[in-house]
Amino acid sequence: GNTQKTRVAVRLCADILDELGTFKIPRNSLAQKVKAVMALRKIKDVQLEILHALPLMEDHTQLATIHILNRVTSYATLSGDTFLLILASCAMFNKTLKHGLCPLSTSAFTTIAVVRDAMGNFQGGKVFCDQALSLLPRLDSKSDLSRTYFISYFFVKTWTMPFKNCLKYLQEAYKAGIECGDTESGWHRMW
Repeated sequence: GNTQKTRVAVRLCADILDELGTFKIPRNSLAQKVKAVMALRKIKDVQLEILHALPLMEDHTQLATIHILNRVTSYATLSGDTFLLILASCAMFNKTLKHGLCPLSTSAFTTIAVVRDAMGNFQGGKVFCDQALSLLPRLDSKSDLSRTYFISYFFVKTWTMPFKNCLKYLQEAYKAGIECGDTESGWHRMW
């Protein structure tokens, strides 16, 4: 059913990334897990000054790679493949640091924030979440604001602040998603 379709979609994304020569997703499940754990262990906190000094990503091949990796994170989420989600998010994070910022950069930061929270590192999750939020004004994308606010204020900030303080941002996430026609983001934030 749907799990098979997401696997096919991930394989297609992997083939495209192979063709672009920009990132290699291991085909073997064990190799994916090992690569994901190693990638996550290499992720270090980045000072805000360094993040804000990054140029905007202009290389079309790298932008395409980020978009494809973002699709992989969606497919990994749908299929429950945590290691593939981590692997793709870490790749997006590293490409952001190497090639510059793009609106989808915030997705990498918020996903890493959620992973840190899941590992019990709530303060580390908050740091990555705050970094993603601080990039939003420069990137000026309602769709990414919607996604970033939702992940930040539903999955991350709720560990470090009262949930009622998060509701305002969740409403803004919903509104931004609907206004820009991002029904996927808007509907996720509706509840």
